[in-house]
Amino acid sequence: MSLHRRRVVGIVLALVPLLAVAGCSGSAKVSKVTGVVRYNGLPLPGGTLTFYGGADGKTMARTLIGVDGTYQLPNPPVGSVKIAVEGPSRPSEQDKGNKPPVVIPGKYANPDSSGLTYTVTEGDQSHDVELK
Repeated sequence: MSLHRRRVVGIVLALVPLLAVAGCSGSAKVSKVTGVVRYNGLPLPGGTLTFYGGADGKTMARTLIGVDGTYQLPNPPVGSVKIAVEGPSRPSEQDKGNKPPVVIPGKYANPDSSGLTYTVTEGDQSHDVELK
């Protein structure tokens, strides 16, 4: 290998770690939103929660709602979001035989008609969603 090639290879090998570090410093911040979804003041026992955001309003993050109404949404779009909620498709095991299934108004399934909004910031945060 010529002296010139060795120098070029040496320079490239020396720059690779620097480029890797520079690439990591500009990486996106991770966000996570947690909270409780309530309908008429009571935890919603299941269903799905979706955040719609981004420049086009179509970037979405979706998660399941637990039987206790809690949710954890990793990596939602940062900034202003519209929220859609779909109720449980069938009664939870706890509710079977005890109560009728929870049915929420259909407007909540559409982010444009739900009236639910939130501003997601970088980092972990809490946001409870109240349905009426």
